[in-house]
Amino acid sequence: MWSYISEVKNSPLRANRMEIANLIQEQERLRKKVSLKNEFKKLVIIAGADCAFDEENIYCALALFSFPEIKPIEIKTSRVKLRFPYIPGFLSYREKGAYLKTYKKLKNKPDVILFDGQGISHPRGFGLASHLGVLLDKPTIGCAKSRLVGEYKMPDKSRGSFSPLIYQDEIVGYVLRTQNDVAPLFVSPGYKIDFATTKEIILKSAIKYRLPEPLRIAHIISQSLKRKGGR
Repeated sequence: MWSYISEVKNSPLRANRMEIANLIQEQERLRKKVSLKNEFKKLVIIAGADCAFDEENIYCALALFSFPEIKPIEIKTSRVKLRFPYIPGFLSYREKGAYLKTYKKLKNKPDVILFDGQGISHPRGFGLASHLGVLLDKPTIGCAKSRLVGEYKMPDKSRGSFSPLIYQDEIVGYVLRTQNDVAPLFVSPGYKIDFATTKEIILKSAIKYRLPEPLRIAHIISQSLKRKGGR
């Protein structure tokens, strides 16, 4: 913990910083609000949410698609000042302002949001997708390219193969192969959604590539904004 606290204090990003101990307390308090039951009537609109960074700014993109057709509906973006350093386990404090600002711009509201980050597969069970789910009161899924916590066996190489991600003797997500012979994704429920539905939605929206299409497009757009400086 103390190395993390030093990282925050020594970071040039000093505005709005908090002691790591306080952040941990907040995560543990908000985690109690997380539900892992499906709390949406019907999935009609799905969103992908991703951020890119340079030294000063966050470039955020939300890409909305119809479900299960996976056809584009709406895209909104934002650029905000970067005010929090990168610290593993606290990504939501770095990105949440950008996501909240971009979400407010949407004309359509998604039924489920996919985030490039963790759901409950997190040291305190409260990753980026869980945190934003609580703040927005929307069902969310964490869909990460790498593991933050847990142990697993590598799934078979065929699309749809998966293995449980185990942390502290509990299943916190799945290691899921979304296409044949590609690296798996680390998928976990974030908020107001169950494990089985999480896996089903990721597979149905990963129609051609490793990433689910809404998340893939959000990633492309946020990276493009970064290259253009938000213009």
